[in-house]
Amino acid sequence: MSEIGLTRSEYDPGVFHLIIQDVVIIIVIHVDDCFLVTNGKLLMAGLKAQLAQHYKIVDLGEARWLLGYEIRRNRSARTVSLSQTAYIDTLLSRFNITDAHPISVPLDPHTNLFNYTLDNDERAEMRNRPYAQLIGSLMYAAVTTRPDILFATSTLEHFMADPVTIHWEAAKHVLRYLKGTCNYVLTFGSTPDRLVGYTDVDWGSQAHRHSISGYAFLYAGGAVAWRSHKQPIIALSTTEAEYIAASDASREALWLRHLLSELTTPTRGPTVLYCDNESTLKLIRNVDVFHPRTKHIDL
Repeated sequence: MSEIGLTRSEYDPGVFHLIIQDVVIIIVIHVDDCFLVTNGKLLMAGLKAQLAQHYKIVDLGEARWLLGYEIRRNRSARTVSLSQTAYIDTLLSRFNITDAHPISVPLDPHTNLFNYTLDNDERAEMRNRPYAQLIGSLMYAAVTTRPDILFATSTLEHFMADPVTIHWEAAKHVLRYLKGTCNYVLTFGSTPDRLVGYTDVDWGSQAHRHSISGYAFLYAGGAVAWRSHKQPIIALSTTEAEYIAASDASREALWLRHLLSELTTPTRGPTVLYCDNESTLKLIRNVDVFHPRTKHIDL
């Protein structure tokens, strides 16, 4: 890409850009798919012509679909939305859930996924069920446009090696939730271009006692980064668990700020990260904090 004057991003090797004065060119590459962004039609035509001189390309026109999700533009409202309605419909058909009733939550809070016994009959029955394929399909939706199913899918992913019927039913439960919410979209441009983060934690509720961290970052009104994962250590209190989660989120915030500074105007001021634990906020600010349950924390 350097042949046509583009610079590779320092923070994402699949992103190339040229941003000077009134010229904005951004190219995002994923395997053999290439997504072009410019701030003018003439600039776009010139960019395509330059790329065609160096690479064999197929011009598919204005972006409508990318990697399995639909791109919708509302020019009057100046918004862009991402949807996976068609992908979800495909999953419903593939896993025979088309006629199932939709439900309102991705994971039943009354279902204990860790309380089960695995015998040879159960193992033999599960061999005939495409549990791994279903979880992989759900995970793709979770990491692209549906952060609302990430916690449920990440939890079910832990049972990939030896799932039982309760896990299979829970995975179909997530799919039924997607059926009822298949029209959910991520919309960008509905609010000012500002990065804001939210973090939370599920403290020690699962059998392994590792807390589950979660965060989400929004930019221009839509989610741009999110994660749900098991913490590497067992936190001794909700304060400690929330502190670890906030630390994870702050590192993601730094990366996002650097990337956005390359592609837009430099981020001014701090990025607000919301946390709902007052003790954790005091510990972060280091304001008169000394407690036997947190005195071991030194960073």
